[in-house]
Amino acid sequence: IEHGLKLGGKHALCFGSDFFCASDLPNHLKRPSDTIIFHEGFDSSVCYPKLIDFFKAELGFDQTFIQALANENLLSFLTRTSA
Repeated sequence: IEHGLKLGGKHALCFGSDFFCASDLPNHLKRPSDTIIFHEGFDSSVCYPKLIDFFKAELGFDQTFIQALANENLLSFLTRTSA
């Protein structure tokens, strides 16, 4: 995120993850069960409040930017690019 901001991406950055993929993929595309995909505690969307707290406390992001990062930037992109 910090690197994206340095590149001028304040209105383009967003975050999310593909938590669904492990169970929905066909067997030939699934990773071995012993493969770590996510860090412990960050394997579902339940971790998002922890990330947002980190953005506030550790990175000093204000609520307006966090809203943009969490959803508004993506919604803006989808609105601009969908026909």
